[in-house]
Amino acid sequence: MQSGWSFRTGPYSILVFLRKRRRDCATKVREQLTRAFGQDLEIGMLSDYLEHNKDRGPLSKSIPTGLPQSSLSDAEQEALFNNKKHDGWKSFYAKYPDAGGIMAFSRVGFNEKRDHALLYSTISCGWLCGTGHYFLLKRDSGEWVLFKSYMAWIS
Repeated sequence: MQSGWSFRTGPYSILVFLRKRRRDCATKVREQLTRAFGQDLEIGMLSDYLEHNKDRGPLSKSIPTGLPQSSLSDAEQEALFNNKKHDGWKSFYAKYPDAGGIMAFSRVGFNEKRDHALLYSTISCGWLCGTGHYFLLKRDSGEWVLFKSYMAWIS
């Protein structure tokens, strides 16, 4: 990642991840990313990204963060946020008081040489608190570094 970028940003002492990633609408994503990244977005990488993200899948348990991690299953997320009898975010922070919110990641799309990558991530921290970003990464001297980013939404 970009020099100085870390999951340790902020006063939080735990990361909570969605166990399964969300699904994107391919046509909308293709148009949005082509406008946002222009010529820096390789068509093969975008196609690989869209192919790998047709379905939801489990998140890797080996994301190196330096912080304890927890994950929410679909059932846990449903119980927290689709229950009209209580405030889901209030319940979430009661259960995870040291969390900064909930993070989710897409699968990674690569170019043919596997030296450029496309990734999407979200963080939600309240009913009107969150962002979604696409990241273009490139391999530089054996390390993945942030090349460009695009904020797709903010709340």
